[in-house]
Amino acid sequence: MELNDIKIPVPFQISMDDIGWIEGRTPYWDGFQPTRSGIPRRHTIEDYKVINEIGKSVNMKICGMFVLGDWDRKGTLAKVPYSNKLGKEWTGSPNLDIEEEEEIRDFINSADYLEMAFHGLLHECWDDEGNYMSAEFVPPWDFKAGDKSKRGPAPEWYVRQHLDGFMEIYDDWGFKKELRVFTCPGHCLDAWKDGSYTKIIKDYGIKFWQEPYIDTTRVDNTVMLNNEAGFLAYWEAYDVNPDKLPTYGEEKAGIICSHWPNFLRLDPELNFENISKWKAFFNRQAEEFGVILSRDVEFAHEQLWYRNHSVISEEDGKIKLDFSKVDEVGKGLFEAPVYISVKNDVSPFECEGGVMTEYETRKDFKNYRIDRNKGQGVIYLKNK
Repeated sequence: MELNDIKIPVPFQISMDDIGWIEGRTPYWDGFQPTRSGIPRRHTIEDYKVINEIGKSVNMKICGMFVLGDWDRKGTLAKVPYSNKLGKEWTGSPNLDIEEEEEIRDFINSADYLEMAFHGLLHECWDDEGNYMSAEFVPPWDFKAGDKSKRGPAPEWYVRQHLDGFMEIYDDWGFKKELRVFTCPGHCLDAWKDGSYTKIIKDYGIKFWQEPYIDTTRVDNTVMLNNEAGFLAYWEAYDVNPDKLPTYGEEKAGIICSHWPNFLRLDPELNFENISKWKAFFNRQAEEFGVILSRDVEFAHEQLWYRNHSVISEEDGKIKLDFSKVDEVGKGLFEAPVYISVKNDVSPFECEGGVMTEYETRKDFKNYRIDRNKGQGVIYLKNK
């Protein structure tokens, strides 16, 4: 076995922004409204079902970053500062069809391949006069002052009130899924740097925070943070042909930010026509040596943890996997297997320091799962 025969592969995981809107778009002439999903129609249950079916086709739980302001039926947003254009005059979402939303809620609760996660309320924020200021978790006063380069953290009271509003709507509707992931609407360029958000979001059960511009895997206040490596398609794109999307090598794979409409058709009844193409798109990624399909966000974050902080070297005819930096970053809070990829023509080999099992076979390589022995910071792979 040579060094170039083995890799700790990058996970390929889809994170889908802005799922949960009821109306996809409002006319621009109505004054500033939330950006919404952008698709020019009302969302239907088919828009949720197709995401679950795509995930099922490749055994990946797709991470849906939900906005729930459109689901507010009790006027919750009137209590949340800067959350909507009408401020305290807000009485509830004008877009609700209770029977329709109850059917969607029941489907989401039962969907095995769709994860719910914290994104926001109405995605943006407004001042007390109803003027648009910025994305929801970006300090609104920076934007109001004209400095749109700032993406620092908003004050704790602001963040908590918006998260509390999300949870109030979530509980009111009886959603049942674990909420363990957070992404800022509009993306907070630097808000992850000082730990001010992680000390808040951990109190809401959040275990993972994913955002573009995060430098590498880190753990702050028990929350694991990872970069979103790229964008699947243009934000406003729908009726996307998966066959035309690129193949992501290990340099571009990771947690890929997508937008809900990227997987949808203008006619929702046609949503399911492309499932086989989406399956082929994901499997195309999985055939890249150095890439592995993620099963869910936990798989993705923890595999990136290994990928970004492990050191692979040769020592006395063996391949040495050094996880000392991995464990230092993880601070003893995360215990996870590591997945490795090995070219198919490598002679039989064995693992010292852990339990290795074959995970899946691809055209040119095999993926293996290694469960480290407790306290084991180094794994050796050697020929039998």
